[in-house]
Amino acid sequence: MQAGEAAKTWDSLQQILAWLMEEQADRSSVLLVLGGGALSDVGAMAAAMFKRGIPWVSVPTTLLAMVDAAYGGKCAINFGGIKNSVGLYNDPAHRIYYHPYLQTLGVDALVDGWAEIIKHGLVASQDLMQSNLAYFGSLNNTPNPVLTPPNQDLLLQALQVKIDLVALDPRESGPRKLLNFGHTMGHALEALSPSLGHGRAVWLGMIYELGLAVSAGLLARDHGLICYANLQMLAPYVSPETYTSTWPSWKVVLEHLLQDKKNRGGRILWSLPVGVGKADYDRVVDPAMAEQVYEVWIRDPLAWPLIHGYA
Repeated sequence: MQAGEAAKTWDSLQQILAWLMEEQADRSSVLLVLGGGALSDVGAMAAAMFKRGIPWVSVPTTLLAMVDAAYGGKCAINFGGIKNSVGLYNDPAHRIYYHPYLQTLGVDALVDGWAEIIKHGLVASQDLMQSNLAYFGSLNNTPNPVLTPPNQDLLLQALQVKIDLVALDPRESGPRKLLNFGHTMGHALEALSPSLGHGRAVWLGMIYELGLAVSAGLLARDHGLICYANLQMLAPYVSPETYTSTWPSWKVVLEHLLQDKKNRGGRILWSLPVGVGKADYDRVVDPAMAEQVYEVWIRDPLAWPLIHGYA
């Protein structure tokens, strides 16, 4: 199977289902899905659909998959140019983690995973924020720092944030939505830039949405500065190609934002930080303000975008 978003298609789903048929799998068979988050998505969907459902086992091989996709049961493919527009919930029967595999990952794959780890701290855990600061502080004090995977303790600390939120809200009708911080804008960017990895898209989305939260008066400026500092820890390791490409117009971005699955009644519902290690969901922001913040942000995507009056 192809890696990344290219795997999340009807063709890929049919390919897996055809293979299961050819191999004469039955309802007692188990589908082993070894790979990153995108393969987990399409593999879990295939397992749910084949003969009305067979069990599957998740073996995540990327940091992003380990900290995000392996827990929560979400699986989806992209349809109609919209990310994750067709999907369902299907928890794996088992998860197999092999931490040493993370040592084989390149920088972009590590950045993708670290972006989600940082997000988990920003929305729900000051303790995790401190752990992340300690890691990057130590890393940046070394000569010629090279991004590395988190140790097992830090990985489990980040994963526990998602486990706790999923336990409270398995089908994302309430507090689990906090994990969507950065994803409303991030998913739009990811759909419009197929080469942009999920974690890097979410990282950019968090910078934009952080500026949006402060500009809308939902987050105090001093708290926003602390959150922004957490996001900027990752900046030295993000490839410049991630944020130097031509940015789509607001009109094009808005078409994708309006298709976000969290929306209700034609309104964009944002998950935004409201404190340090604290976020809220289903927040409505004036669309004109969202556009203003976007226009400021694309001039310098690494800077904190605040509209006039809050800068």
